[in-house]
Amino acid sequence: MTQLGFFGEPDDTLARERARLLVQRKTNAGAICGACDQRVKEYHRPLNAGQARMLIFIYMETRDSSLPSYIHVTHSAPAALLSSHDWMGLHYWGFIESSTEKVKTGASTSGKWSITPLGRCVVENPDGQIYSHSNIYNGECLGLDGDGTLRIALGKEFDYAELMRGTE
Repeated sequence: MTQLGFFGEPDDTLARERARLLVQRKTNAGAICGACDQRVKEYHRPLNAGQARMLIFIYMETRDSSLPSYIHVTHSAPAALLSSHDWMGLHYWGFIESSTEKVKTGASTSGKWSITPLGRCVVENPDGQIYSHSNIYNGECLGLDGDGTLRIALGKEFDYAELMRGTE
């Protein structure tokens, strides 16, 4: 869509600003949008130990259900797992999904999440290859890259077998 300028001629200011942001968003500093003064930056986020532990927790909470089973994570997960909101990024990999339940409070989601078949597969095969990073821009995942596994994401600090027994 071409925006018209003051006297009816095309104004390509917005198009030029978008093009500039497409390039500068990938820099470490990001860029400031000339139209709205919002910081624009693309983030290269790793799958981290907290996310891996939360994925295992959701798996353990819903493992007895053959159908998608949604749990209210913030009401059922231990405080140590909730100390960071990084776990919600698991949906960028397709490992969890938010309930489509209607929300009356004005919140964007119901707070209920379920593990996906892909997420189950990852937990049950902790040495299977998965992408290690997500590329996030403006709250959307532009893609996944890197080589990793769930066990690598857990790091040396956490023992997969103990997590699966529910003792950690």
